[in-house]
Amino acid sequence: MKNIAFSLFLGLCALGMNAQTLKQQGVSVKQIVPKGWEHKEAEGDLNKDGIKDLVVLAKPNFKENMKTVTVKVGNGSVDYTTYPLTSTVPSKFRYGDFFSVVFASKVDGYTTALDGEAEVFLNGTAVLADGSTVELTTRDDSTCMRRTGSHSYQKYIFPTHYFGLPKGTKITDLYLYFTNKDGSKTVKPSGSNLGFRFKQNNK
Repeated sequence: MKNIAFSLFLGLCALGMNAQTLKQQGVSVKQIVPKGWEHKEAEGDLNKDGIKDLVVLAKPNFKENMKTVTVKVGNGSVDYTTYPLTSTVPSKFRYGDFFSVVFASKVDGYTTALDGEAEVFLNGTAVLADGSTVELTTRDDSTCMRRTGSHSYQKYIFPTHYFGLPKGTKITDLYLYFTNKDGSKTVKPSGSNLGFRFKQNNK
């Protein structure tokens, strides 16, 4: 059975996936690479088991995937230069899907206040169809991101369940941010109190 070895440059993510399953689901490698990232593919027998493996190398396209980030520490804040910090796998999703959020605490020499933290938590705000909002500020096992590299973290979410909403609740917008255990360090986009906007694909 062919496997995919999936590696994102800069240590943002490392995944192992079954190529046959992706094919059965009609999913291409391009669809699971974060939006704005460049990727290359190659085949080879990586583990010498006589079965071909598919290797995918991906890296951010900095010109297409830039964000300005404000990191708040205590009562102060620091404006960082623009650079990509967040992505999703797959890159296209809907709020009714199960997908992962990827966060890089350090990219291309730029370091956020969360770099080196043993635990990073995913919080945010869901905007509902009636205009109301639901905030998630819990910092426990349910919101703790999995560390996938020296400077990278990942969390799989199903938005409705993640925000504790009743089944069938319609989410119209989603904002997420990253924080440490005691909430003293927070990474959000500059000019936004809500967080990074994760917009679903409406096509």
